[in-house]
Amino acid sequence: RLFAFYTCREWVFDSRSQNKLNAWLSPADRAVFEVDATTLNWRNYAMNCGYGIKKYILNEEASLPAVGYNDVV
Repeated sequence: RLFAFYTCREWVFDSRSQNKLNAWLSPADRAVFEVDATTLNWRNYAMNCGYGIKKYILNEEASLPAVGYNDVV
């Protein structure tokens, strides 16, 4: 119940500021600081979020996510 507000809703973000930032960054900066959310590995992102919730919010024992880590998926 505590996390339902964040996990059970659809979040839509305005990308105009992202597009401005991307245009402002040099190609070298873009290589270091990726701002395009379409390039995210969403599976790994979800696993890392689950790890953080287990370890830091629920204070449960949690292993660092790795390839094939399905405990939080």
